[in-house]
Amino acid sequence: MKQIGLNAEECVQLLQAYVDEIDEILCLFDKQTSRLLPQKKDEVRTLVKNLKSCLKTDFQLRDTKSGKAQMTTVERNFLSHTINQVHAQLTIKTNSIPDATWVDNLLYNQNTLSDSLIGLKEFLNKNSE
Repeated sequence: MKQIGLNAEECVQLLQAYVDEIDEILCLFDKQTSRLLPQKKDEVRTLVKNLKSCLKTDFQLRDTKSGKAQMTTVERNFLSHTINQVHAQLTIKTNSIPDATWVDNLLYNQNTLSDSLIGLKEFLNKNSE
């Protein structure tokens, strides 16, 4: 998949992929206690590290003069700001112990991504009528 110059459907897919990725991480935590089984600690750390790396790459691609010039209007209006925001707000230290603060941070950022995804889908539906 191309990284920049995404059309509307590709923006939807990228946002959905990030939502799903966070959901995959959250599923490893107990929903009642926000605790993690000790044997899942390394897996969660790796998943969060990969998520942060992908967000950083997407952020850096769009945070250059040439990146900004290559972005589509939909990408600029719906994707770029969200990627920048989540990149900045995903403050989990991957060498810390996974706990409820991880869950809170992941949920907050998943909500940010979901809100942008909903807004983009509503925009696309409104403009397709």
